[in-house]
Amino acid sequence: MNRRVMKWSLAALAGMSLLVAATVVLAATKAKYQRVPEKEVNVQQRDRGRTIAAEILTGWREGRNVPFPDDFDEEVKKISTPEAQKKAADEIKKLFGDYQGLEYAETATSKLLPGMVFYRFKGTFSGAKESPEVLVVFDGKGKITGFWVKPWDKDAY
Repeated sequence: MNRRVMKWSLAALAGMSLLVAATVVLAATKAKYQRVPEKEVNVQQRDRGRTIAAEILTGWREGRNVPFPDDFDEEVKKISTPEAQKKAADEIKKLFGDYQGLEYAETATSKLLPGMVFYRFKGTFSGAKESPEVLVVFDGKGKITGFWVKPWDKDAY
């Protein structure tokens, strides 16, 4: 086999591998979350997530740095500096307006991230036409490892 054909064959093989990998990733992404039936939701954890999210978003609306409680993973607490919180608060206000409230929407888990529990809340913000998602993620040890405010994706879970 000459070098030109060999190079093309390797490139085609690499391209097909990427296509297969991309197809597998896309298929996994579609099925990566499973809704948790309401009767199986950890109500205590859900309510704690709601309380913490409301405290943080209220503090940010009022221009305060909010010390993240012990419920948060140590790594998350480390990166939640006053500067990082101010930046997040400013970005949320720019995108959605002032925080006004939130209500529970649903809970999900992930086969790709065993032990993680995703609590989704619909936020009410002064400038949002549609309620954004307020997401609080707990790990298998009961620590919060994620907190996001982002546009609502009705097909996410």
